Amino acid sequence: MARTNYNIVIVLVLAFGTLSFAQATKEENSETKISQEDLPAAVVTAFQEAYPNAQIISTSQETDSGTTYYEIESREGSIHRDLIFLADGTVNAVEQQLEATALPAVIRDTIHKNYPSGNINKAESVIEGGVTSYELLVKSGEDQYEVAIGTDGHIIRVEKMGEDQEEDDDSDSE
Repeated sequence: MARTNYNIVIVLVLAFGTLSFAQATKEENSETKISQEDLPAAVVTAFQEAYPNAQIISTSQETDSGTTYYEIESREGSIHRDLIFLADGTVNAVEQQLEATALPAVIRDTIHKNYPSGNINKAESVIEGGVTSYELLVKSGEDQYEVAIGTDGHIIRVEKMGEDQEEDDDSDSE
């Protein structure tokens, strides 16, 4: 009888530990909306100095592998821009919406070569870790793809978007 109770206690401790770890991992990698007032002062200063005419649309915080990142979604005229900062104001990544016609020729050529009947529905330049790439939403026939391309025209990644995957495109709503 004592051995059975001991086994039950072990199972419960393991189950509780697993659930606690899963919850901590989920919280560790989840993005949380925060108010602009909750941004570190260094992040606000860095943003305002770099983009004095931009308006902040939303802000969020995310912790990944123990590092906390702060995202500012902004708009400056017709330009939509997302910036990811470290708490000290260092820019970690910048995503900026572009018109398809503003893409470098090598990027447009890569799309036309690989998707001859494709239309670029959304284009963004992405600068992360000092490396620039382009993320495009391409519709070809009935299919839609998210395509990442390096500045040399090399395709980095292609993801076919399914019916249950809708690209977050709030850029046309304003």
